[in-house]
Amino acid sequence: MIIIEFINFRTFLFILLSRKYLKKNYGSQIKYIYENKLFFNFYIILIKNFIGFNIQKLNFKLIDIREDTGEILSLKILRDDLFQIEKDIEKKINNYFKNIKINENKINYYEKNYIYQSVLAENIKNKKSLWRIIFLINVINKLFHKQQKIILFNERIWQNIISDYSKIFNIKIIFINKFINLKKLFKVNTAAEIIKYIIKLSKYRKHNNKRILNLNNKILCESYGQVNLINKCYKSDFFWVLNSNFPRKHVFFNCENKKDQIYLNENNISSSLNYDLKSLRNIKIGNKLPKVFNNKNLTNEQLYINNTFKNYNNEKKTLQNFYKKNNIRAIFNWYRYDQSHILKHEAINEIGGISSLWQFAFEGNEYYDIKSFADINFSYSKFSSNIHNLIGSKFKQQVIVGLPTYKISSDLINESIKIKKSLMSFGAKKIICVLDENSVDDDRWHTGDKYQQEIYEKILNELFINNELGVIFKPKIFFTLKERLGSTYNLLNEALKTKRCFIYTDNYKRSTLVPPLIAALSSDLVIHSALSSGTAAIECAQKKIPTILIDREKAVGSKLNELPKNKIIFENFDHAIEAINNHFFQNKTIEGFGDWSKYIYEFDPFNDDKGAYRIGSYLNKIIDGYNQSLSKEKILSLAASQYSKEWGKDKVIY
Repeated sequence: MIIIEFINFRTFLFILLSRKYLKKNYGSQIKYIYENKLFFNFYIILIKNFIGFNIQKLNFKLIDIREDTGEILSLKILRDDLFQIEKDIEKKINNYFKNIKINENKINYYEKNYIYQSVLAENIKNKKSLWRIIFLINVINKLFHKQQKIILFNERIWQNIISDYSKIFNIKIIFINKFINLKKLFKVNTAAEIIKYIIKLSKYRKHNNKRILNLNNKILCESYGQVNLINKCYKSDFFWVLNSNFPRKHVFFNCENKKDQIYLNENNISSSLNYDLKSLRNIKIGNKLPKVFNNKNLTNEQLYINNTFKNYNNEKKTLQNFYKKNNIRAIFNWYRYDQSHILKHEAINEIGGISSLWQFAFEGNEYYDIKSFADINFSYSKFSSNIHNLIGSKFKQQVIVGLPTYKISSDLINESIKIKKSLMSFGAKKIICVLDENSVDDDRWHTGDKYQQEIYEKILNELFINNELGVIFKPKIFFTLKERLGSTYNLLNEALKTKRCFIYTDNYKRSTLVPPLIAALSSDLVIHSALSSGTAAIECAQKKIPTILIDREKAVGSKLNELPKNKIIFENFDHAIEAINNHFFQNKTIEGFGDWSKYIYEFDPFNDDKGAYRIGSYLNKIIDGYNQSLSKEKILSLAASQYSKEWGKDKVIY
């Protein structure tokens, strides 16, 4: 079997020149992964009719590619393979430093991990990511296990890593180089790249000159895109401010638009406008720095390392200027899923500041993409903290705060009751709340739209059958739902006509503003559609709302999989719906159905709706320390000591 990454002139010429070798050793069947629109059909005709190969697209669904345990392969790679590959990259980087006679000890721990994550944390949705290449090799091995296999990839960095990995499966890899590089041939790139580089630096200087005239010490709150200071029960970047006594004058925020900036300034929060902090997340500059600055004898990997270090130091200086000029003494960050948080941690540390991360989502497994570095990590529980110890995260303090939740207002409770009464007035006797996940249309790199359509189809069909059933849908992202559901959206519209179905339709930037818990308060049972995540399920269960999870991905390593099967964890929707009918409508009570009371303290040892308050109070102690001109180490020590006295010595892990 012959697998081609792209159909283009390079691959066509290689197939033409190597046709005898390929047919003899790998057969006449070709599968291509991506379509190149330029002359694509022309190349297909030539390969079929002129060279004599049968060529088709490599079609598969991520959800169907599984381990023997039933676990989705992409999850297995995330919790296992990427850690192993990181070790291989570490060896190559250390060897490179030895070759150029640089003591590897001069490259600090954070700089090395910055490189590792710049290579490995790039999402599987990115076709150039190493994660996707590793996934593809596994997929090809699964699909064509009994056949001899060869993969033709375009030239890329870390070719040795990819080749070594493929040998595990006895798959041959060939990287096809560019035959002609027009930029090099005509030498038009040097001046253009230098100009681009100068323009970029000038933009940073322009930002750096914008100083906020406010001398208060501040904590930079990294944005998720939820600028809400009105309703503390709705999603907000400032949940820790709204639910504690943290002074707003000590908060700093980078706004995406002028409207948000005006709004925050009116509410006593200092801000900048469109400072380019987002560019630090998935940094590509490392590959784009002018080659005139580099040694031409370096390999692609060595060039990548060189450029990444240059970029790292340039970006770090830029950040430090930004922090200093706005009196930012600490960072409160949610985004730990790539290398950008390491850069921010190092930048603030070198000027005597403190970095903190808070647990944005439940971390139930040892996944590579949550490996992270900061001074403080605010975590849900001891279990969550231990996960980070196992995967090599590094913090000075892990502060256990419980779920970052808060007490729900009476107005929202009354609104939930109103929705429930409305559904019941049209015949619903039992109401279930369904929490979905986001999806993308290419189901080779994501569970896909059809996977989410199944959720709606299964539940809605049951709604039409059972006139005593009411349903509330809480989409993670509503504004794309119609497109993602396809024809199933018509089924949803028919269900809404029964008046026993309700869907939350609010939109606010990244997601809906209303948290899942508000929807759950109207229901007798919550169904969470993905055990591999599960944050919203835990939040609902904490409120003593019966909650079940559907484990379609077979996340075998997740903490949630320890919960009782066929009571809280169900293999699929059919089994879950059967249990719902038995428990609610057939008088066949299932003891412990959706009941987390015996287990909730493993996920939140406090279970008191004060997680947001604890975070805000801890950060208040941090800023108080800076107001008193204390050293960073003294501030951290005092904050931990006071927290331990109030909440328990076991709640701070060093």
